[in-house]
Amino acid sequence: MIKNDFIKITNLIKKELLENKVLKEAAIEEEKEGNLIDITSIIKQINYTQNKIIEKEPEITSTALIYSGNPLVLTHFVLETIYNNSKLDLYNSSYNIFQASLLELVKNILNDFNMKVNIQIIVDKQQQTLIQNQQNYNRIVYVGDYFNYEKLKYYIKNPITYYSYGHIKIYVDKTKDNEKYVNLIKYAYVHNIEIESYENIDDLINDLNEKEEYMIISDESKLENIKKLEKLENNKNKLIDLNEIKENYIFKLE
Repeated sequence: MIKNDFIKITNLIKKELLENKVLKEAAIEEEKEGNLIDITSIIKQINYTQNKIIEKEPEITSTALIYSGNPLVLTHFVLETIYNNSKLDLYNSSYNIFQASLLELVKNILNDFNMKVNIQIIVDKQQQTLIQNQQNYNRIVYVGDYFNYEKLKYYIKNPITYYSYGHIKIYVDKTKDNEKYVNLIKYAYVHNIEIESYENIDDLINDLNEKEEYMIISDESKLENIKKLEKLENNKNKLIDLNEIKENYIFKLE
């Protein structure tokens, strides 16, 4: 796709996110189901993804995305699919109302550019459809809970790219840092982030799986000592800063 056209399309999507009544109603319906939609975060995601994508040459892919339905993850992959003129199948279990409305909006915008997008939603909670049709994809991406990813990986012949985005393990002393912890829990609820907390650093370290994100809530002196623990220095997990969560926690495909 021509980069200027892609930027025009992303700008139109952002405009509709702020103004479109159908999307606003869909967000309200999602809230009734317990899934809160943060439009500001989605726009941040669009800006980040747009800038990353246009640095690369388009690459045609056939992608299966297994995820919870988080709108930031959806946004990244939809934009990527548009830019690459590719195929995307969404295997998810929630955010259905908003997701369908956003995809319909995107398709309408693309129609104005005489373009179509090959994206479909597949309701497949047990991933049986994916397992049976895995040969149709040259890329499979799993975003979410590690143990569910491990179960699925057993049935998939080709490699699966895993991201734990939206699932964060946290070490915190709730006696000393309870206020920070409570504020984080409130933020996590609004932004649909799953938090698993530990009050023993060794328990956290032993429970960290491949590529899982983690956070340490502590005073600066203790934080630096914890970071230097050999098990944390040598692993591939991503340390999330408390300020990063509140300022710019978005999906980053690396």
